[in-house]
Amino acid sequence: VNNKYEHFMNQLHEFIRYKQLPENMKQRILLFYKFKFENNYYKEDDILESLSENLQQDIILQNCQGFIEKVEYFRNLPTNLLLSLVKCMKSEIFISGDQIVKAGTPGNGMYFISSGTAAVFSPDDVEVCHLTDGSHFGEISLLIEEGKRVVTVVAIECCELYFLSRKDFQIAMAPYPELKMEMKAMAEKQILHSLFARRL
Repeated sequence: VNNKYEHFMNQLHEFIRYKQLPENMKQRILLFYKFKFENNYYKEDDILESLSENLQQDIILQNCQGFIEKVEYFRNLPTNLLLSLVKCMKSEIFISGDQIVKAGTPGNGMYFISSGTAAVFSPDDVEVCHLTDGSHFGEISLLIEEGKRVVTVVAIECCELYFLSRKDFQIAMAPYPELKMEMKAMAEKQILHSLFARRL
C-alpha cells in the first residue's frame, strides 16, 4: 500500500509541476489525495463485486441505513425501497474550505455527512451552525423540483459525504407513487413552516 501511495504521489507532484499550478491549488490537491489514501486503502467497489449479492446488500445497508433512517421523510420505508436508495448513494470527498452547496443555486439532491465537520451559512453569509458525522441536508430538493438551496454549506475540515441525487431518488420512488405524494406533502409543509418562522 505504501509503495502504491508513494508512486501515485510522485506522479501527482510531476503533474502539478508540469501544469505549473499555483501553490494554493497544489496544497489543496495534495490534501485531497492524502485524505483519500489515509481513509481508503482499498477499492471498495472491487471488493463488493467479489461478494455474493446478499452480502453486498447487507454491507451497503450496514454502512448507510443509519443515514437514511435519520431523515424524517424516510422513516419506516419498505426494506426494498430503503435498499434501492442506499445503493444510489455516492461517496464524495471535500477538503477544508470547499463549498459543498451554495445558497440560491438549484438543488439536485441531498448529502449525508459520514465523517468531518461542515459550517452552515445563511444567504447573507452569517454562520448558523455546524454539521458533523451523521448529519444531513438538502432533503427537500429530492421532492421539490426547481427548488433552490436556502443555505451555503462549507467544509471546515476534510469531509466524506454521501450524495443522493434527485434523479436517482425519483427512479427509486417510481414504484411507490402514493408514498412519494405523502413525502412531497411533508416537504411542502416544512417549506411553509420555514417561511412562516422567518416572518415572525
